[in-house]
Amino acid sequence: MPTELNERGHIPGIYNYCDRWCEKCRFQLKCRLYADLSDDNGNLVEHESMEEVLEKVHENFQKTFEMLHEMADEHGIDLEEAANDPDVNEQVRKEEELVEVHALGPLTWDYGSAARVWAEEHRGDIIEWIESLNKQITLDISIEDLSQQAHRMAYALEAVSYYMFQIHVKTKRALHGLYDENDDWDDDIQTDANGSARVALVGVDRSIECFQTISELRPDLAADVMPMIRQLQKIRQVIEIQFPNAQRFVRPGFDTGD
Repeated sequence: MPTELNERGHIPGIYNYCDRWCEKCRFQLKCRLYADLSDDNGNLVEHESMEEVLEKVHENFQKTFEMLHEMADEHGIDLEEAANDPDVNEQVRKEEELVEVHALGPLTWDYGSAARVWAEEHRGDIIEWIESLNKQITLDISIEDLSQQAHRMAYALEAVSYYMFQIHVKTKRALHGLYDENDDWDDDIQTDANGSARVALVGVDRSIECFQTISELRPDLAADVMPMIRQLQKIRQVIEIQFPNAQRFVRPGFDTGD
């Protein structure tokens, strides 16, 4: 069943469990985050000065803090008192320690590092390969097939680069949610931990698909691609063991038939 839109025509909370790849998202016009980051014509604002970027960051932090204080007041929570509470600080320290020693931390970081090295080593060669296809296309040689191959390869390289470290970030957030003793979500499935793990799995699966595309289109790179795929499969296995309900988490918009 489609999600009910808010008064601005946005899907509430859709940006909380997405991969933040706004340029590729089909929900751009239904997302408040995209609206905040785009100009009056609905295009993402690029090439801002550092001053403009910092100003926008400051504004977003200000909005976040205002919302946080409003929510705290509604629940009778004194944020200053909580920040200075030694029990709270100790809990945060323990949570961070648990996250740091979990196998997913080094597993996802090592993959990101290996993927970065792989991309740096092969990016130039793959771009040259794509450009050679484009030259053939201009000569009207198997235009449709070659054009499709060029687009598939370009997307595969772009996506591998985009997700390589996001997987690490999302799994760390999922682990923080798992160890948060104050987690007050309504059920065992719709939790921040499961939502974050679900986004990490999206990145894992898309990265595997993209490496498979690269291997299919460039069989000569298959031997270099397989270690990446095996690492990703291991990461997926550990995430699914640690977060067995992650795949059942319903993301607003993406999983609600919008």
